[in-house]
Amino acid sequence: MDGDFYIDTVTFLIYGPKTAGAWAAGTSLIGPAGAAGATGATGATGAQGPIGLTGAAGATGSAGATGAQGPIGLTGPAGAVGATGAVGATGAQGPIGLTGPAGAVGATGAVGATGAVGATGAQGPIGLTGAAGATGATGAAGAVGAQGPIGVTGAQGPAGTTGATGATGATGATGPAGSATSATPYVTVTSNYTVLATDFTVFCDITAADHTVTLPAAASNGGRIYYVRRVGGGNNQCNITPVQGTTFVLDNGGFTRGIIVQSDGTTWWIIASTTQ
Repeated sequence: MDGDFYIDTVTFLIYGPKTAGAWAAGTSLIGPAGAAGATGATGATGAQGPIGLTGAAGATGSAGATGAQGPIGLTGPAGAVGATGAVGATGAQGPIGLTGPAGAVGATGAVGATGAVGATGAQGPIGLTGAAGATGATGAAGAVGAQGPIGVTGAQGPAGTTGATGATGATGATGPAGSATSATPYVTVTSNYTVLATDFTVFCDITAADHTVTLPAAASNGGRIYYVRRVGGGNNQCNITPVQGTTFVLDNGGFTRGIIVQSDGTTWWIIASTTQ
């Protein structure tokens, strides 16, 4: 019908008034986004992490060559063996006399011709053992081998862990609010409700009972727009007040399911309605 207004609740474009059975281009109900707030100050730098562990010690250098062994000392001369005495003729055994002192060992006589085997005479005394030869002198110690080369330096230890992140700087001040944002605020109410300045769409759920949605004072909200929509099942109604000086009712029997109102600084006027 000419003179009607229409709002696309998906794109938030308002069309109207309808003229000669046609709709003109829509006007966006969404204002420009507010400017971004200033960036907060940078947080303090976190404390430096601990120093990494010391690298492992390099491998020990190889041992120097062993010095040559000194020569073995000369063996001392062996003591001389005493000469064997000549075998005397076996005489008659006399009485055993007293044991006299041992006589010196005589020089060895010439070997006589082999005579007849005589009777076995008494065993002569055992000769004295010759003195042991002197021990040769100890050879000189070999020279000390040269020191082996220094081992390769161990690899550097791993880097220490990163220090903790510094505290987040304070949040910058919020920029001024725009007239609207691309995601408009909404609220669903299930009881009587007074609309707030931060609201835009009010879904009035009348499933359980009648509810009244009260608009704020028009005088302090000049230019502001609200959209109130009846939702839920049943035959209950949503009462919107004050609208054009009275109470506007959204009930199950009416054709209108929602209205868009705007304040001119004095009164809340209906500027569009929805039927779906």
